[in-house]
Amino acid sequence: MLLKFAFPILSVLVLSCSKMPEIKGFDKEAWKQDEFGCLGLRNKLSNNLENERQSLKGAQETDLIKILGQPNSIQIMERKQKYFTYWINNPEYCKDSTTFKAVKIRISALNQVTEVLF
Repeated sequence: MLLKFAFPILSVLVLSCSKMPEIKGFDKEAWKQDEFGCLGLRNKLSNNLENERQSLKGAQETDLIKILGQPNSIQIMERKQKYFTYWINNPEYCKDSTTFKAVKIRISALNQVTEVLF
């Protein structure tokens, strides 16, 4: 009977103790400030983010939001997976832009980052 309750409690403890990822040289406040990518800040920071994308894998969804802020769009997939899309450049909102550029981050059913696509 004790074993029946030990596994869920241990699982919660292990999952809640994940380390927040560090992205070297990344200014998360500037990223959040440039919500639609029109200020050019996200474009400048995107190379750094792309080079350090491995550090985001395994991060919890809540930690990702602390680093990058709320996504511009969320796509719900089957089996409770999600794709967060952060716009780097969006011509619909930015008059100086002609091309669309974004980063898509896949979140697993366990709320962990599994893939970062540019």
